[in-house]
Amino acid sequence: MEPDPLQEIQPRYQKIQTLGKGSFGFVQLARNASGEMVAVKLLKRGDVNKYVEAEIVNHSLLRHPHVIQFKEVFLTSEYICIAMEYATGGSLFHYVQKQGRLKEAVARWFFQQLIIGADYCHKRGVANRDIKLENTLLQVVKGLPLPLLKICDFGYSKADFKSAAKSKVSASAVRLPWGVPDTPARGLTATLQDLADPALSTSSRRQHSSYNSNVPAAHLSRAARRAHRSRAGYCRGPCRTLPAQRAPGPCCHTESSCALLPAGRHADVHGARGARKP
Repeated sequence: MEPDPLQEIQPRYQKIQTLGKGSFGFVQLARNASGEMVAVKLLKRGDVNKYVEAEIVNHSLLRHPHVIQFKEVFLTSEYICIAMEYATGGSLFHYVQKQGRLKEAVARWFFQQLIIGADYCHKRGVANRDIKLENTLLQVVKGLPLPLLKICDFGYSKADFKSAAKSKVSASAVRLPWGVPDTPARGLTATLQDLADPALSTSSRRQHSSYNSNVPAAHLSRAARRAHRSRAGYCRGPCRTLPAQRAPGPCCHTESSCALLPAGRHADVHGARGARKP
């Protein structure tokens, strides 16, 4: 015989039937004192852990048409009871099973509501982290061609105020793949600011030579090629030569600003207008 913990608190809640069972407890359909139908999740008091706490705290922060409404939590002698809104249409999993497949318009109807509900949760600082067909319930509403979707089960959820970083990470301790300059003692925030440098474009970060020293310079973006040549000791002028390829004497950057060589020597060393000699 199934237990009926709600008998202890009658007439506050009166059991109607059992809706389902899980590894952590079971859910009963009940009627409250005002005649409203509610779903009551019952969990053994000895099984209370961080997931039960997260479900109660995080779910109670939310109130939205596309999130199952949290009503209250109360205790019996053996169970923790969480009273929630009852969704009359079952789960989206059973709906898809019954339909076999969904037309694009129907799938879009449900997906748009799912995104709106998830966006609201994130704005409230709560991430569900367990969204799936079984955890999306349907509410039949008179006058609508399709049921409304509602997100439920916040047992694996996390709130931003419970997920603060426990330590700071410095770029001197972690080598970022695209070779951002080290910023010791400034923490990860300063490193992220360095990433906003316009000289490091998205493609530069992905293809920067520090990410893979074997990537040929010809495959890098323009900004990455400049950084690559500078580190390798290339001339930054038109000749683009390595130290071993240069003629004796200092190198220059441009013909017009060649102050390191006597007048007229630029063309002799690097060729006409800085072109490399064959």
